[in-house]
Amino acid sequence: MKRTLCYILMLTLLLCGCSQDGQSGNATAEPTTEPVIVVPSTPTPTPTSEPTPTPAPMIYVLAEDEDFEARLLSAFENSTTDTEADSQGRKIAVLQGNSIDSDTVLALLNAEVEVVACSTELLDNSGITVIPYAAKDRAEELFEAMISYPPHDTPVRLLGMFESEDSDFKTLWNSYLEQGKIIVKGVYYATDEEQTPEEWIAAMLDDYVEGMLDGVLCETQAQAEAFCNALTEAERKDTIEVFALEFSGDAESFLPHLSGRVSVDWNSAAESAIATINSLLANEEPSLEPFSNAVIVVEK
Repeated sequence: MKRTLCYILMLTLLLCGCSQDGQSGNATAEPTTEPVIVVPSTPTPTPTSEPTPTPAPMIYVLAEDEDFEARLLSAFENSTTDTEADSQGRKIAVLQGNSIDSDTVLALLNAEVEVVACSTELLDNSGITVIPYAAKDRAEELFEAMISYPPHDTPVRLLGMFESEDSDFKTLWNSYLEQGKIIVKGVYYATDEEQTPEEWIAAMLDDYVEGMLDGVLCETQAQAEAFCNALTEAERKDTIEVFALEFSGDAESFLPHLSGRVSVDWNSAAESAIATINSLLANEEPSLEPFSNAVIVVEK
């Protein structure tokens, strides 16, 4: 009986041991920490380079005529005229007038500024774009207006003021002289280093008293202005008509002496300049249409 009880006790202990071994003997223990959840990282986007915008073209206007300047600036109002231009932008300067300074042109070219010039003067177009002015085409028309101006009788007694002895205007003068249409009373050339225009004009007015001269033909506006001013200062009572191959701006202040002139249409010049600039910006060859002019005679 005792032996049976011992067996039962041993069996019970073995069963208990097997049960414990199944839980904690050689079995691997369950993890006590929470599982780590790995979230895939979002890749950092690589920035794409955007093209640098081309700066807007810079249009500069250096003009003597206010209407010319206003028309140019209005046409290119989306472009700045500030002198601080972006060095990467296209820079174009428009020069207008009868006294374009060569030093100014050179300074602009050295600053890599393209130059477009509108002038009644003959300009050196090396390195710049010159819009042509064909005033010389009106020279014969101006001569005829002087010859037929009332109360002139042929031949007309004239003084002449020229840029040089070889100018086209002087050549035309010579042809009228050969035809017997004019009588030459005196000639002045701008190349004369011994006498200023004012000195020569004063001498002519001293030599020819009232009634001995019919008029004077001037090749430039400066010459015509000088003669009109001299007539006003001398208070001459006779009528000496001043005719100018080129004259723009305020002609009213030189009346009544300024009787005929080739007048410049600066509005036409502005349109030619605008078309030229647009062609340059489009990398096209500009047509360079001449700006217009007309002979204007003040009738008495």
